[in-house]
Amino acid sequence: MDFSAGTCGPVEETISLILRENEFWRKHAGVGLKGELIAAHITGGRMTGYRTGYDLEVRNGLKIEVKSSKLHIPSRKTTTPRWSWCRPLGWKNQTKDFDFLLLIGEKNYGADNRYLDDSGLVFFLIHRAFVPQVMVGGGECGGCINLTADFSRIRSPRSLLLLDCMVSREDIEALCK
Repeated sequence: MDFSAGTCGPVEETISLILRENEFWRKHAGVGLKGELIAAHITGGRMTGYRTGYDLEVRNGLKIEVKSSKLHIPSRKTTTPRWSWCRPLGWKNQTKDFDFLLLIGEKNYGADNRYLDDSGLVFFLIHRAFVPQVMVGGGECGGCINLTADFSRIRSPRSLLLLDCMVSREDIEALCK
């Protein structure tokens, strides 16, 4: 079976894509730092120190906080996977100082989602002013951003707003020039 691009049918193309993504994820193990490394690679940005208030500074001076999430099933009551990004504004929603929040998630191939590129990842880029509008909770530690990984099931205004923030890898590259 030939897995090269352009020479195979839909099933083979899907298999090829999955194999490329699997290779990508094996090269980028771990979740938290992995997201920052991926974002640094895409943006050409410089990773910052632990207590800086943001994760990357890019060439044009923008400060970007990066959060990444694997797909997970949140409870036994559902079969729909979702992404969860915790404390996007930091501890007690007070310790982060950034211009944009970049959320990174593993793509869900079990749903008929309309992704913007074939990178194996889904990206959401949110201006700092809009982060509270897509968050839930806050409590003692800080808020969280959750999104179902089946876009056809999204109904809440919070999730619809977040879905509007989906960008491609190329969009992120263009922003950071």
